[in-house]
Amino acid sequence: MKTIIAFIFFFNVYFFAKAQSFAIINDKDGFVNVRKDKNINSPVVGKLNNDDIFGYDPHDNSDWIEIYAQHLENENGQSIDGYIHKSRIFPLSNLKSLKNIKSFKDSCVAINDSLKVTIKSKLFNPKKHKLTYYRSDSNILTKIDDLHIWGTDGGMPKKEISAVKIIKNGKSIIIPENAFTNLYEPNFSTLHIYLGKANTIYIEMDNSDGAGGYTIIWIIKNDKFYKKYIDNLFA
Repeated sequence: MKTIIAFIFFFNVYFFAKAQSFAIINDKDGFVNVRKDKNINSPVVGKLNNDDIFGYDPHDNSDWIEIYAQHLENENGQSIDGYIHKSRIFPLSNLKSLKNIKSFKDSCVAINDSLKVTIKSKLFNPKKHKLTYYRSDSNILTKIDDLHIWGTDGGMPKKEISAVKIIKNGKSIIIPENAFTNLYEPNFSTLHIYLGKANTIYIEMDNSDGAGGYTIIWIIKNDKFYKKYIDNLFA
């Protein structure tokens, strides 16, 4: 019975997570204005540039689609939340993707003729980190090493991402440690690698301990680490 309940719980978490998809813009000018409401005359609340990642509901059939760009701030320092026309949305899932992906207990590997992506994890050792709790008498974690915790909802992480390695045409692309620091509870079976225009690679994973779900998307551009996008709207 416990096994069945656990399966149903994680199925529901995963299904809900997939209710949101991710996309980039599709515009010849290289940017799109995000509107407050569903029309061209509505005030602009932010701007999305080429390679900016945003979330949206793929089941929304409206002409104007609501988008969520967490951690992409407008001029007021707020996450961008508004509407863009559906013609300007290009889903990551429409890009060419790597099919040869293998996941293991502590790693996953994606390969094609010219590209190899390896992501590794290790057990989280709390003794090697600075832990910040909600209160001195609480066991609810609020920060690790003074950083936000991705992957748990106040609980102690079991695993952390320890390495992201990319080899393209025989040459290594350096991924800085801060690109995967504070990313916990990796789910290697959710890995997707998308190949975009202008020599761009998008590496996407949905990670969680069951409560602190988030999506991480690393962006590689012109054979260099460009930036990362993290979204926990489905959590």
